[in-house]
Amino acid sequence: MLQQAATEQMPPAAASSDHGRSMHQHVQSGACQRARQKVVEQNQAMNGMVKCTKWEQALVVLPELQEQRLEPSVVTYNTLISACVQGAQWALALSFLHHLQQQRLANVISFSTALSALDAASLWIEAVALLMSMGGASVEGNSMTYNAAISACSKGHAWSVALLLLHELEMENPEVSRSIIPYNTAISACGSNGSWELAIGLAASLATRTLRVDIVTQNTLISALEGGCWPEALRLFRRLSLSSLQPTTVTCSSILKACATSEKWHQALMLLAGMELQDLPTNAMSFTTAMSASARSLQWEAALALLRDMKEQTAPRSVFAYNAAIGACEGHGLWEPTLQLMAELLSEGMEPDAVTYGTGIRACARAGQWQWALWLFSLVGHQGPGLNVVTCNSLISAIKDSGWQQALAVLADVQDMHVEVDAITYNACISACEKAAKWEEALALLGALEASELRADVISFNAAMSACEKCERWEEVLWLLREVRQKSIEPSVVTYNAAINACKGGGHPHALDLLWDSEGLRRPASFLWALAAVGVSDPEAIHAACVEMAKCGLSREDVSRVLWSMEMLSAWNPRIYRSISQEFMQEINSTGLEELAMVAWGLVSAEPSVLTAIQHRVERKLKNLRKRAPSRLVFNRLGMSAMGIAGSFALAGELQQSLKASVQEALLETGRDLDRGAWQKKTSLSPFLPSLENFNISATVVWDRSEGAVFSKPPGWEVYGAHTTYQLSSLAASLFGNLRILGDARHNFGFLHRLDVPSSGLIMFAKTYAAFYDLQLQLHFGTFAREYTCLAHGWLPSRTSITLKVQSGTTGLTSSGGRGKWSQTRLRLLGYLCLPGASCGAFSHVILQIVTGRKHQIRSHMAHIGHPTARDSYTSTVTFEEDSALCSRNWLHRHLLSFRDQAGNLHQIHSPLPPDLRQTFEMACTVRQVKKQRPPATSRHAMPN
Repeated sequence: MLQQAATEQMPPAAASSDHGRSMHQHVQSGACQRARQKVVEQNQAMNGMVKCTKWEQALVVLPELQEQRLEPSVVTYNTLISACVQGAQWALALSFLHHLQQQRLANVISFSTALSALDAASLWIEAVALLMSMGGASVEGNSMTYNAAISACSKGHAWSVALLLLHELEMENPEVSRSIIPYNTAISACGSNGSWELAIGLAASLATRTLRVDIVTQNTLISALEGGCWPEALRLFRRLSLSSLQPTTVTCSSILKACATSEKWHQALMLLAGMELQDLPTNAMSFTTAMSASARSLQWEAALALLRDMKEQTAPRSVFAYNAAIGACEGHGLWEPTLQLMAELLSEGMEPDAVTYGTGIRACARAGQWQWALWLFSLVGHQGPGLNVVTCNSLISAIKDSGWQQALAVLADVQDMHVEVDAITYNACISACEKAAKWEEALALLGALEASELRADVISFNAAMSACEKCERWEEVLWLLREVRQKSIEPSVVTYNAAINACKGGGHPHALDLLWDSEGLRRPASFLWALAAVGVSDPEAIHAACVEMAKCGLSREDVSRVLWSMEMLSAWNPRIYRSISQEFMQEINSTGLEELAMVAWGLVSAEPSVLTAIQHRVERKLKNLRKRAPSRLVFNRLGMSAMGIAGSFALAGELQQSLKASVQEALLETGRDLDRGAWQKKTSLSPFLPSLENFNISATVVWDRSEGAVFSKPPGWEVYGAHTTYQLSSLAASLFGNLRILGDARHNFGFLHRLDVPSSGLIMFAKTYAAFYDLQLQLHFGTFAREYTCLAHGWLPSRTSITLKVQSGTTGLTSSGGRGKWSQTRLRLLGYLCLPGASCGAFSHVILQIVTGRKHQIRSHMAHIGHPTARDSYTSTVTFEEDSALCSRNWLHRHLLSFRDQAGNLHQIHSPLPPDLRQTFEMACTVRQVKKQRPPATSRHAMPN
């Protein structure tokens, strides 16, 4: 009442002014309330945008609020930071947080959300720093903030920091640490770094912390065990059935991934079937993970079956699923299923990615389908997902066996497309040149690599050195070795092997010095192998190496090499041999054809049970290869190994009919498969063939059929190899057109065998791959006969064979009678000749037949027994010059080839003596003719001990 009275007694002007102020305050209050309501509405709209993953639209709201002069709230900024998490805009999120900190508005939600942005970006250092700064902002961390920082450490593989953060959480916030979530994240951090033992220990410690393990903990622990201990992961999975926890789809996906990482495809398929029995939903990820397990184990049939099951169960098939199936096919070189899967992927409206194209390229290249591989490569560059250096490297690595020109062409195309190549690209191209023995091109590529910003490594130099070694360029090899040392590149055993082989092949005395230089890099088994490769004959050095090898023991990979080395060095200690042979037989079921081929000859005198076990292993391996990886049976890969094994047993008289049939069926099928696409369109470009105007004798074809031909090679011609001007391979290309086999170095350009350049005689050429494999089988089984006519110095005593070990390098002479590979030559003496007026006028006319085809075998054998062939470099310089009165080149001529065609018909192709050798009989007089004798058959009793 007093207030009312006072009001009534006020002057009229004063009462009006007070009423105006009241009305103004009321208006202001209403405006602020409407502004706050507007901000709340905008916050709600932003939150809806974030939930719908429309983070960019959410970020636009802030400038709109500022234009309307509305003050954003802490909720506004927290929502904006959440939008930044979705958009991976961690820097912008930190700027919003910094603004809140300046306004002293930042709360635990602000920090937690900003930490989530850093976690998503795997910025663990920044996340830890931000967590530590919360105390300065008077904001106390909680389990969510610590969990975000620990998760960032997990993604950054900083598991030790993650454990420190967990410890700090326990010490400073004992009540907050009751949450299981940070512990699950720390377990994941340990697993991401491969420290699965710590992960198991941390999970076991949860019971002492009175924390209840949940299914997320089990899932996290199984995920942590994916890469290191899949049996433990399976054990945890099985224990779930004994607890109250029920496995989820995530649980099964984690255990599937553990099986996939460990290539346990059987377990993966069983788990996938178990998910269906337990009514757990199988999604696309479950199927894709099981397919990855099948792909890693090269189980392409299982992978394709899973892809079909996905379609039947209406699980959405993704590019990842197709990539897994394509990867399984690629492992076997199944190019046709690969292309079908890529076509199916496109038909379902999906776009192949770089992995799809890269895997498809490798599958086609592995199967020898270079045109398809290059076609896919063009799609990657022009209409695919973009060319990357990984795909380029895959293609070059795959086609390097096909031709160095193609590899260099791909390199040029990639550089034209401005793709940044790396050292691996150059290394693959250098390796392609190495395989084709193109040493100049290999050195040019190495120079280009060195001139670029990239750095050549030991692999680059090794490939270049191997290219030079193959071309007998030992000076360049030693120069490259000096470069390796000067550039402080650590040489490897491969580096020294290339240098040793080059020096040994060129007759350079440094080979033995290089062997001793590399001794420290080699294990005892490797050093013993190097002694055999160099041809060391010092008994003390060989004995010491064998003793050291026996002391240190052998790995599974060493056994076959040691057996080969002991055979080459004739180091047959019965006790050591018996021990190593027993180790070999224990591991025979995991031994490959290459290893078996190395030791087959050394084991042919073993017990019959051993021989049977080896041959049965080869049969099983061939059966498996024919079914799963037929492309690996080509001649230059496992085909040569299979024939070498069968040939060793055939030569020893121990070849079982079942193995012979298996090898024949497998390799003849390989030849037929290659022939399905063997003919290429003939072009107008003819192979280079030099003019023969100034050459006395030209090569001719003496037998010609649809499957093959026989050439008569004159002296001075090379079969193939580009060491001389005149090449039989060029003549064959000009006569028979562009046969694919003529451009295939893997199959010796179609030629079954060779002859030394100074020699003359018959050369077998296969026009088809089927004929090539058929003839090679006859050669290895000993049914393809090669006979030579020879004029040897001196009067050869009566003998029927020469059985010696021989050792040869890339260049230089072959030595017989010491250590090396077993070889045999059969002899039949025709008569004795005398050349009047010559200081060494006594000669023997001999027919020879080679059982093995070692380099310079006849010439080395004859020289060893003291009856070298006339006009041969295996004689002294004086004798060589005196022999020029007889002929201008070595007196050796291959006069007979005996073989069967694919229909089984026997052919015996004869070649008369060429005029330059025939004139010898006009100059000499026959002293005595010897009655014809039949050369003895080879048996294992004729072999050396």
